[in-house]
Amino acid sequence: KKWIVGFIILLVVAVASIYLFIPSSLTISSVRVLNCSPGGSFRTISDEKKWDRLFPADTAKFKIRNTLVNSVYVNIHQDDEVINSIIYLLPYTNDSTAVQWQCKIGTSNNPLKRIQRYQSAVAVKNDMDKILDSLRSFVQKSENIYGFKIERTTFTDTLLLAVKSDASAYPTTTEIYQQV
Repeated sequence: KKWIVGFIILLVVAVASIYLFIPSSLTISSVRVLNCSPGGSFRTISDEKKWDRLFPADTAKFKIRNTLVNSVYVNIHQDDEVINSIIYLLPYTNDSTAVQWQCKIGTSNNPLKRIQRYQSAVAVKNDMDKILDSLRSFVQKSENIYGFKIERTTFTDTLLLAVKSDASAYPTTTEIYQQV
């Protein structure tokens, strides 16, 4: 009899903890800073043709729904459900962009479904992290953004010589070379 009461109490505590620790709405968010301009980042993210090269995850799960200024709406297909998500591109510094990808997943009142939805949310979060990490390494190479390699260099100044003279007529080439 004590075992049955103990089991029932354990079961009630387990179910209560599911409702306590897994909220009714799960917000998933992932943020990365990219070493690329906001314009270059937006062109890369909004071009679905680049996604096969860009994303390590299953690209069939992710479809662009809409694009706005510095934001891309993406549908995520997970477990026979479509999850609406949005990618925000925020200027960070002159040549860097902060990328935030977020979505919300509702859970169920059924405790088993709630656990299942939580596990699905963890899988979506892992995919979003992999994609943003891949995006970061992709856009750091300028040839992936602009089609050619760009290198930052410095130039050394050369010596500049100036000579001033007055002439009554336009000087000839010989007269110019004689002054130098």
